[in-house]
Amino acid sequence: MSDEDPNEELYFNLPRGIEEKEIGMAIAAGNNRLALEIARDTAEKICRAKGTVTSDDVRRHLRLKPSDVRDSQNWIGSIFRTKTFVWTGDRIKSTIIRNHAAEIKVWRLKF
Repeated sequence: MSDEDPNEELYFNLPRGIEEKEIGMAIAAGNNRLALEIARDTAEKICRAKGTVTSDDVRRHLRLKPSDVRDSQNWIGSIFRTKTFVWTGDRIKSTIIRNHAAEIKVWRLKF
């Protein structure tokens, strides 16, 4: 099995994986510009009020329930992809049941 064989179901290529992630996030964000703008504004307000913010905080504030449709809310991963926010270096476990306690990043406003 070759690391570069695109015909293989499973192969390892970190740069390709990063590229695919970037493409997917750009498509998801582009298709949901208004929702993304509202979510970013909300994230900034939360951050100003409490100092940090997570994607769970934004969902809670907007009362945005996780979707039953796979990949329908991938745009949420783009909320903090601006120069406005910076990762604190901390991660916490998501409290959204469907996230199975996955770790999410904690963000703050960039000074």
